[in-house]
Amino acid sequence: ALVSLAQDNLKRLIAYSSVNHMGYALLGIAVMTPLGYQGAVYEMVSHGVLAALLFALAGAIHDKTGTFSIAKLKGLLDKMPRLGWLFVIAALGSMGVPALSGFVAEFMIFAGSYPAYKGLLLIPLLGGVVVTAGYFLWTLERVFFGKITPEWANLADITKYAAIPLTALLASSFFLGLYPMWLINIVKASGFF
Repeated sequence: ALVSLAQDNLKRLIAYSSVNHMGYALLGIAVMTPLGYQGAVYEMVSHGVLAALLFALAGAIHDKTGTFSIAKLKGLLDKMPRLGWLFVIAALGSMGVPALSGFVAEFMIFAGSYPAYKGLLLIPLLGGVVVTAGYFLWTLERVFFGKITPEWANLADITKYAAIPLTALLASSFFLGLYPMWLINIVKASGFF
């Protein structure tokens, strides 16, 4: 999470956030409880959906602007509302906001880990979760909000057709966040956990 916070490259920030989220999955595995294992699987599926969406959106930004540099991007939401709001909601999902899949995954991991780690669980809970929210919110503020840089005044948003597969990924994160038992039952049916 701290390495993500230090990034100025949007693609690298998302890549390091993947490492951060797999740390949560590792916590769920390390606790060796059924809820921890199920949470780890849920985290991997959830992150697969949200990271794919974030990488696709970062690629679309690069296609439109020619850069991944967070410092060069500013106020893109004015010119790219479809792309911008998709990115905002995907980032909220990665932060673990309720109603999106990231919340269910992290909740399961922390609930499954509590019996084993008790007070030590505050380290990833307060440290990792707070820093994750920090780097995503700071990135959103720098890239999408504020007054647009004159360099990007003529940008065009992604088309409605280009937004369809991206919206499908976002919808799957909402589905997993609102109906978690669908995936949990599949994981339980495997008989492994």
